[in-house]
Amino acid sequence: MKSISEKKLIINLLEEILYSLSKSRIGYAIDRISLGIVVGGSRFLDKLKQKGILRHSTYIDKKDPVAGISKHILKHKSFFCLSESETLYFESLIHLDKYSIELKKVYKDLCAYIRAYRPQKVNVEGHIVETSLVKSLLVINELFFLKRKESPLGSLRDVNDQSLSLEENCEAISYLVWLIGVLTPSKPFNLFIDEEFLKKNRHVSLIQSANRLRTFRDLEIQIETLGYVCQKESSLLRITHKEPNFLKSMALSDIFGEGQKDADAWGVYEFFNGYPTISSLASIVHEQFPNAIQYQLYPFPRFTFLLPTAFFEIICKEKIGYYYEEVQGLQYVAKELSISEEALTKFVLVDGFTMNDFLYVHRIFTILQYVYSEYVIKRISGSNYYKLLSSLLVIWDEERLVGTFESIVSRDKILNYLDIMSWNFDGDAFLDLQYTPILSSNDFYVICLSVLRHSRATRNIIASLAKSGKNVRGNQMDLISQGGVHLAKAFAARGFSCFIDQKIYYKGETQREGDIDFLGVKDDTIFICECKDVMDATDSFEYRRINDYLMKAGEQLKYIQSAISDPNYQVDLGRRLNIDFSKIIRVVYLIVPSSRRIFGHHISGYPVRHVHELINFLDTGIWKFKLPDGDVNVFHLWKADSFELSDLVEYCGIGSPHSELFAAMYNVEEQFSQRMIRDKYALSLNDAITNLSDSYRVSTEEFLKD
Repeated sequence: MKSISEKKLIINLLEEILYSLSKSRIGYAIDRISLGIVVGGSRFLDKLKQKGILRHSTYIDKKDPVAGISKHILKHKSFFCLSESETLYFESLIHLDKYSIELKKVYKDLCAYIRAYRPQKVNVEGHIVETSLVKSLLVINELFFLKRKESPLGSLRDVNDQSLSLEENCEAISYLVWLIGVLTPSKPFNLFIDEEFLKKNRHVSLIQSANRLRTFRDLEIQIETLGYVCQKESSLLRITHKEPNFLKSMALSDIFGEGQKDADAWGVYEFFNGYPTISSLASIVHEQFPNAIQYQLYPFPRFTFLLPTAFFEIICKEKIGYYYEEVQGLQYVAKELSISEEALTKFVLVDGFTMNDFLYVHRIFTILQYVYSEYVIKRISGSNYYKLLSSLLVIWDEERLVGTFESIVSRDKILNYLDIMSWNFDGDAFLDLQYTPILSSNDFYVICLSVLRHSRATRNIIASLAKSGKNVRGNQMDLISQGGVHLAKAFAARGFSCFIDQKIYYKGETQREGDIDFLGVKDDTIFICECKDVMDATDSFEYRRINDYLMKAGEQLKYIQSAISDPNYQVDLGRRLNIDFSKIIRVVYLIVPSSRRIFGHHISGYPVRHVHELINFLDTGIWKFKLPDGDVNVFHLWKADSFELSDLVEYCGIGSPHSELFAAMYNVEEQFSQRMIRDKYALSLNDAITNLSDSYRVSTEEFLKD
């Protein structure tokens, strides 16, 4: 157990380091960092990383001390007793220095453009109004989302595609809007977009620059927390990982995560086909309220929307229940959190405001998007094209917004929704439009309707609150921590005796008590699972949180393993659970997250198996893969038609079917810049199917599109 004095010393050292670096006292900072490593070792380094002290991007606008600090630490690495991974970390920081210098210029040029930007003057009926750079960028982002085309079921993005995805564009534009707020914090929402700015595609180079800066920051976090390294190869820098299988598992997580989302969406469609849809309500509005959207020329060309509140009052009554799109979102999040949809709707987001309340307010904005945005985009053309683009953004002052909606839902619920879904332009928080697609300034709200509709709000809301420091999940673990319950049901169906949430009291190296989330015993084998309810990651900050959770799971399993390996403790646990340890020849330890990350890999030597993946194996023993334009290949992973204990042991071991997928992957180099490349892995589906066919029984079934 760490002493209290050590904890306090580390906190004090971090404060001194931050202060000395802010005053450019690099030598003193190096002394404090050196002392911290001697006193706290890896624990101190972890805190240093969490604070972002050794990120080049932290010093993008000032003198960068990271390379100098790293060289000093490496010079005395024997004295500091650095591990191999810690040595690779500091070497990576040194190698990144040249690229960070290149990005300093990118940042400087970007800031210069923003500061030099002068709004265009527009005469509107004798009144001079100005254009808005922020509004121009938001309109482009809204246009991207509005024209979004859903990928065909089962399709995968080409790993060689170097173009920015919709989400990457959105993240870059979010960064630009945030930076504009930092550099020029006045008048963010002037009336018009800048036609010349858009006509000359000036936004393209700004987005590319912002994406380079954003990607570099993400890369630094990956090096800090996920074991990525930066190696120097002649004049090139290569971003890779010390464990190639880790990169493969991350790629497979994305591939099968997307595939599973498709399968889940198809399952919802089949089960709820015939449910009323929000999109169908748009047709009703257009038919029954033909004047809801109007095209006006005075005092300037624009579309306006008059909300038919009586109609919204009817469709937002709670007794109506949920629409198809809402059910789909609920099922997706409920599955990620391993809880029921009913429990999820009771989830308290802020005091007096549940997920159920959120969905009813969110429904209003979703219908608005279907009714308004899609109507407008079909009618924007001709000489007024750029002026009319401004209409894609809905701008209301707070009183009008709340006053219009409070006949539909209560005022408190509207304000709670706006508080959760809004980013304050006058604040200092980072912006991510996919989490907060409503921007506020001086009691005005700019609503990006298409971003709001397409941004998986039901999922993002929980992650968004967590990012802002509100641990809504931690306060409701009785609703969430159901992983062990689900495992017990699946294992019991296969003849296991199951136990969940068993307390352990054992004096280990680092702790004296803990919990076994799930223990299943059958014949001569015990399975012990450490369950972690974590939502799937969409950015590097969330990846870091997932990694932290999984590392803690590994530490907990290490503690449990040390206890169960002790013959004296075996007697106590055996008596309590009625297990005869003299007959046990095998104990299998598993990390079982609700997230699909680290597919088929391991953390701290313990295999990671996603909870639904594990349950599916116990229930069916089947994997399904579909080749493009082909039938579905069904792989039977059990050796026989019925489940055997040895099947599960093998599935959780080195010779699992996951290894056949790893063998079917190939390296792809992603070009970061002229001087930097990153290793990625792609899956050859043909090779994967061949490998699995050689090892497991296979059958086919016809793929039905309709």
